[in-house]
Amino acid sequence: MRKRIAQILTNSPGLKARDIAKALNCERREVTKCLYDNLEEFVQDENFAWLLKKNACLKIEFSANRTWITQEHFERALVKNGSPLDTAHGHIILKIPKESKLLFCAAARVLALANQLAEVKRIVELDFTENPDAVSYLNRAGFFDRLSKSIKVLPRKPNSST
Repeated sequence: MRKRIAQILTNSPGLKARDIAKALNCERREVTKCLYDNLEEFVQDENFAWLLKKNACLKIEFSANRTWITQEHFERALVKNGSPLDTAHGHIILKIPKESKLLFCAAARVLALANQLAEVKRIVELDFTENPDAVSYLNRAGFFDRLSKSIKVLPRKPNSST
């Protein structure tokens, strides 16, 4: 049943247990039991819809009122969104917005969090698409040399530190 549910959620993510049961032509309680027995593979969102864990995504944007993102801004973003280490999301996007710069104390926390998430097998993306200047700055600081190789950097990861 687990494989059949996974196939249904691959084709139609975000279904409720009753809809999955209808597609499988079985009882909802059977589906619910299977889903809860396999929480390493399935996750339920705030609307009680089910997703494959690897497809569930959490986006955290680190923003500041001023130009520089500090450790306080980093911590506020985690308080607002919850720690991605404590969620069931399998895909985490850490976004640095346009015209923001990371102080080293905040950059160190982003680096540590991203590497910790990669270590527990989460799909991690650092999104700098609106802020290529931040990539250049962090590259000069050796940030990307210390970043896990499994972490995707958008728009692209620099080849080597400058």
